[in-house]
Amino acid sequence: VDQKMAEELFLKENTETYSSILHATMSKYLLEPPSADQEKVMIIPNSVVTLANDQEKASFVDGQEIVHLIQALKGIGIEEIDFETFTLDDLMIQDIYTQKEVINNSLILRASTAYIEKANIEIPNSAYAYQDSTSSYVTTDEFNAFMDIVYSLFDVEDQPDLTLKTLKTLKLSDFTIDQIYQSKDSLSSSKIVRNMVTKEMINALGNTSLPADSLDTENMITEEEVQNLIESLKILEIQDLTTIEVNNLTLDVLKKNDYAILNSIIIWDKISEEIKGIDALVIPSDVQETIQVQQRIKKDEIKKIFTSLETLEIQTIASIDVDSLVQTALSDSFDESKIRTMLDSTIIEKTASKNIKDNYNMGASIFKLPENQKVSNSIGES
Repeated sequence: VDQKMAEELFLKENTETYSSILHATMSKYLLEPPSADQEKVMIIPNSVVTLANDQEKASFVDGQEIVHLIQALKGIGIEEIDFETFTLDDLMIQDIYTQKEVINNSLILRASTAYIEKANIEIPNSAYAYQDSTSSYVTTDEFNAFMDIVYSLFDVEDQPDLTLKTLKTLKLSDFTIDQIYQSKDSLSSSKIVRNMVTKEMINALGNTSLPADSLDTENMITEEEVQNLIESLKILEIQDLTTIEVNNLTLDVLKKNDYAILNSIIIWDKISEEIKGIDALVIPSDVQETIQVQQRIKKDEIKKIFTSLETLEIQTIASIDVDSLVQTALSDSFDESKIRTMLDSTIIEKTASKNIKDNYNMGASIFKLPENQKVSNSIGES
């Protein structure tokens, strides 16, 4: 049956060729399982069904929908279909990807995205174009974006024999950041996948809540943040999405591309929390900003801290030791220009000042603190 024949047989306006018997039979196959112990192969949205009533003794699937379904099935290479043996598992991802536009016309095939829900992949409400108590289908944009990311992540071009069954094991954590980076444009376009990234990041950060300004109204990471996050993880040379640690990364990595990692709100927040977690550091309120109730060290101050640490030859956040920091600054090898650069960071300046004062007031200090002595930073501030 080609499209023209399907239109003749199933569209009621074609009065001379329309067959109510074939229409009812096709509808019956679609609406009922072939046998009592077999699940329906396809989900039929209520929006394309006319239920039996006084005028119609049987329920009918919309004729135009049957035409679209036949056209889509033929587009993905199915010439014959046996409802007793047919399974979505066997459909080729390659065929579905190349026939996305045709498949989008069939609400029945789009409703079959319920297939991926059985694989424990959650579909956000905003990804749906239609929902009722028994059926649903996603928007055309979501279907296209999701198939784009699947095609890219699984490298279907080089593995054309992959079937839909592959999706039953889809977990972003099974892919490296390099693999995900290659698909990052599609990644942010799919709400299903953005939701997956959100859940992976919550797990990776120890089941903590993500910064409010990195999330949309559905508590999913925003499109912009997904792009910046994946870009940052690649810069940081982090390959495992399940483990996001920054305190042992070297300054050379953290400073790459003019601190591009700070474009990601999640990474910026993570670095801020790591710095604030060092007890001996003094974090003045004026170097922090409050965004939607969340306090975070300002980007400019983080950059200055990293420059100070580099001057002090401290390579990682985890290596910060306040006592040795001050001793290094007071050593003979640490000249005036290095001291001034170190003091560009308000956090380092306040911390060093407190450390010196604490040691001086103890009475047995290695430091001698002249009365009212001030030291300027590299731009002349006292």
